Amino acid sequence: MKNLLLVRHAKAEPMREFDYDFTRHLVKKGLKDAKKMADKIKNRLSGKVLFISSNSDRAFETAHVFAGRLDYPTTKILLKDFIYHDPKPEQFLELINATDDSYDTIILFGHNPSLNLFASSLIKDFEFDIPKCGVAAFEFDKNSWKEIEKQGGVLKFAEYPVRKSEEVSAFENTLIVKITQSIMEALENINPDAANNLLKSIAKHSAKLAGNFTDTLKRHKIAKHSEKLAGNSTDTLKRDKADKKSCHKTDEKIEYKAGEKNKLERDEESDCKTDRESDCKAKADKKNNHKKDGKHKKDEHKNDEKANIELDKEADIISDTTIDEQPATDVIVDEEIDIKEETDVKLEEKFDSESIKKTDSKEKSGKKGEHKQHKKSGHSKTVEKIEHESDVLSDWDTDEKNGSEIDTNNEFNNKIDKKDDWGIDEPSTNQ
Repeated sequence: MKNLLLVRHAKAEPMREFDYDFTRHLVKKGLKDAKKMADKIKNRLSGKVLFISSNSDRAFETAHVFAGRLDYPTTKILLKDFIYHDPKPEQFLELINATDDSYDTIILFGHNPSLNLFASSLIKDFEFDIPKCGVAAFEFDKNSWKEIEKQGGVLKFAEYPVRKSEEVSAFENTLIVKITQSIMEALENINPDAANNLLKSIAKHSAKLAGNFTDTLKRHKIAKHSEKLAGNSTDTLKRDKADKKSCHKTDEKIEYKAGEKNKLERDEESDCKTDRESDCKAKADKKNNHKKDGKHKKDEHKNDEKANIELDKEADIISDTTIDEQPATDVIVDEEIDIKEETDVKLEEKFDSESIKKTDSKEKSGKKGEHKQHKKSGHSKTVEKIEHESDVLSDWDTDEKNGSEIDTNNEFNNKIDKKDDWGIDEPSTNQ
């Protein structure tokens, strides 16, 4: 950790005609301010310290006062003449970067406006105008001075002498008189001669006490305290205390209200943020649901198309199968018709054979009556046999076609009638 303190020279002699600015010395007020400021920063220094100063008289004298208060050897003050000639921030930075790392703190004594410009380059938004004998302290989170760069520091603290206005000076002088009179009255009651001998010492210490007291007061309260010293009554003091207490309560109330307001604003922001998040989430869910529904409908449409394609394929297969099986059915029907025709032919042949046998038997008998009787009996038997065979055939073809069965029976009957006619007429021909 490295620390840099920029100190502007204390109050010096005014610039008169034919005077050389370089040789202007500090006035009494400047010496006093330098001592006060050195005392203020004494306990804020850390590590090994290096003094660097402009070689002008007013800057070097300021460094001398600080060295005396901080127990720093004046012979080790490093003088740099370029500091007097309003250097640029880059020149200051080169000087800092070249410092030995064994030093932890550098105190640089110089002039304005160059010190202010250098301070503004070390941190952002530096608006502090360093007054005479003012101190601006910067801290760098670095282990080497070579690593120090622009905008790399942090303002640690800023101190400057309090400039008392005429009102403050009048208040302080009145306070000195009051303190001196109070002490003298107390001592004169004991021994008047001893009190008179200590008058100068009492006045000196009273001035110091008054100065320290005024430094602790805020400037806007000086008028009230001046009234107290001017002879206000005890009631006025009580009223001031009450006012102070009331102001304190009012400040607390204002702070409380401000805190409540900030809390409400934070809550409102949090609620708004929550609402926005909820709305965003609802919109996202709605969008996702819409996407899911669209995807589901798309899948259903695809499934329906797929099912329709499968149904079409099955219908094509069935149609092809029906077309393939139809010829086979026709072949079977044709085969059954051929079998039936063959059966009819066989029955006709059998019928003819039996008729011839009957005719031969009639001829051998040689008798017409017998022949007729035999023929009738043979005809009856033949008809019975034919009817029996027709019944068998009808039973065999019942499940096939009823129309075919009727046609077959009619055909058999016609044949029988023809044979009867032929069988009756044939013997008469032979006779």
